[in-house]
Amino acid sequence: PRAVTVSKLAMLASAPAIAPPDALRDYEESLQIAREIHFAAGEAAGYWSLVLFHIVRGHFGCALAAGQRGLYIASELGHRGWEVANRFTLGVLYGELFAPEQALQQLESALTLAREMRSQYWVNHVTGATAGAYCLLDDLAAAQTCLEAVLSPQTPMDTIGKRYCW
Repeated sequence: PRAVTVSKLAMLASAPAIAPPDALRDYEESLQIAREIHFAAGEAAGYWSLVLFHIVRGHFGCALAAGQRGLYIASELGHRGWEVANRFTLGVLYGELFAPEQALQQLESALTLAREMRSQYWVNHVTGATAGAYCLLDDLAAAQTCLEAVLSPQTPMDTIGKRYCW
């Protein structure tokens, strides 16, 4: 029951209709509950969501701290899914900060894990972000090569991950 509360509070906090101070309070509460019940995977998930919350608001320092904490927890647990998610958000954050080399470090690690997990969801999302980081480096050939690994002219835009690559 408390684990469900953690998930629900984190999802509720990300809802656009909730005022940011209320959302931040809900995130903090969900993370506190996850710690209290020793639900480390839920804590890693909460930090992943918190990174996104801070990125869209331009709170990059808070996003970086949350992303690093989420990645640390996921890595310590050996939870590859949340490691991919946290590396992805850190990569996106570094891209927003115009730090493409740092973005690529996170994204290439995330892409390797996503492929090992055979998670097409994460492969597509991470590939789109990786191509964007290559574009920031003005390496359009690398971006194209990256995208060609998941796209063809016949690839439908039927998922958010594929649309991210298009």
